[in-house]
Amino acid sequence: MKILFHFRFFLSLICLSAFASTTVAQEKQRALKFDEFHDVVENQFYSDRDELSFRQRIERFSKQLEKERGVKAYVIYYKARISNSDVSRDFINQINGIKYRIQNLDEIKVEETVIAEGGYRERNTVEFWIVPKNAEPPAPTPTLEKSETFVCRNINVYSDVPLSEAETINFSVSTYNFEGIDNYSLTWKVSAGEIVRGQGTNEIKVKLNNSSVKRITAFVEVSGLPYPCQKVFSATGEPQGKLHLTDSFGPIPNGETRSRLDSFLVTLQNNPTAKGYIIVYGNRAEGNRDAERRITLYKNHFTFRNFDVSRIDIVRCGFREEISSELWLYFDDAEKPVPTPTVDEKFVVVPKPARKPRPRRK
Repeated sequence: MKILFHFRFFLSLICLSAFASTTVAQEKQRALKFDEFHDVVENQFYSDRDELSFRQRIERFSKQLEKERGVKAYVIYYKARISNSDVSRDFINQINGIKYRIQNLDEIKVEETVIAEGGYRERNTVEFWIVPKNAEPPAPTPTLEKSETFVCRNINVYSDVPLSEAETINFSVSTYNFEGIDNYSLTWKVSAGEIVRGQGTNEIKVKLNNSSVKRITAFVEVSGLPYPCQKVFSATGEPQGKLHLTDSFGPIPNGETRSRLDSFLVTLQNNPTAKGYIIVYGNRAEGNRDAERRITLYKNHFTFRNFDVSRIDIVRCGFREEISSELWLYFDDAEKPVPTPTVDEKFVVVPKPARKPRPRRK
């Protein structure tokens, strides 16, 4: 009987052990990859029809998270082999925007949202993961070492037309772009005119040799940049003549708008024979509503500055994708600038006026 008892006890232990192992195996879950994609379509004109935008992929991920409970949302991003500081900053801002969206949607009940840098790949890449409770987080899978990557500079060339020197135009690049680069050099070329000062420096002055020249493009070649990076940068400027575009901008904060208007007023004060001309374009989604608000802001600001508003014409001229403004200076009997809208009025959404609430019956 003792032998039979010990045999049954030993058999029961084996069964319990097998059951426990099966239960543990069932309970152990793994991280699930929901999506993997590049942040930029390979060819924006001839891309695959099924390619989804960055925003659409975020929305799809969010909808799936609405169905989950008690999971962690993991976002792993990989930086591209060749990048510049501006692109990298925009890419990371987009990634951080995912976390903001997930955390601020009441429908999504996730335990945690994790943003993890995964290293480097050939292109900027994003992975969306859903990690169930008790599952191990996903491990990054970079394909490149940091020593195989390059950070390129986004070098902007600026043009400036001195109003007091109608036959010259200046081009420049900021020396800030070259911080940390040893032994770099600059070589300038222009499409017309003659470089009379600054060859080899960060700013040149170009003199027009022909009064019929409508515009000049300056090219600067930068030596000393990493091998795969762009070496030549350019900008185009228009000689002043009697019409000059001093500034243009899109949907910027009101504080920055007022600062730009102040600069415009200073230019007008320094040129007492000139007049100002401001073109405001409405946007596709708001019709003229935003444009009218922007025009009111301009007029109020000029009045606040006690500036002679008779010297400035403000006109609303069609529509663009986003609201935008152009600040022009013109002299004598010059023709006023020609508006350049990019969206036909037929395709503009005109918001319906809000309905007034009906008074309650007493």
